[in-house]
Amino acid sequence: MSKKTSQMGILSKISRRRGSAAIEFAFMAPLMVVLAAAVIDFAWYINRFYNIQQVTRDSARIAATVYESDADAGVASVQAALDHSETVFTGLGLDDNLATTDVTYDNGEFRTITVAVTYPHTAMTGGLLNILSVLAGEGNVSPLPDEIFSTFTMAVEIQ
Repeated sequence: MSKKTSQMGILSKISRRRGSAAIEFAFMAPLMVVLAAAVIDFAWYINRFYNIQQVTRDSARIAATVYESDADAGVASVQAALDHSETVFTGLGLDDNLATTDVTYDNGEFRTITVAVTYPHTAMTGGLLNILSVLAGEGNVSPLPDEIFSTFTMAVEIQ
């Protein structure tokens, strides 16, 4: 066998390898895109969830430290919590019109204030993440919740 013939054999093997690599990439690329979308969407959800929890805790903390007279019955505390929630949503770049902030002041034996925040969540990559649910046989639904809910209760400081 001549040297030229052996070089041709090596080149034909390399070109066949390139073809198989392209086919492997064609099979793996969609899977990698879906996994990347899943990582992005879960990170986006966790970021939003953390921000909503922080708004809820801070609003309750601020409301619990507002001076209240017995005649006020929590009006100033509730307003302070609502104002803080709106300010933080605006600062985070979240639409405070989409958020639902409920503040309850309990003037019982132990004065408490409860702040509950609900915010709608939409996936950053649209319906791409729904492919995971379809593959799992659950239908075309998102594996992430449609809304984020957080609640926090604090004792009110009696001054």
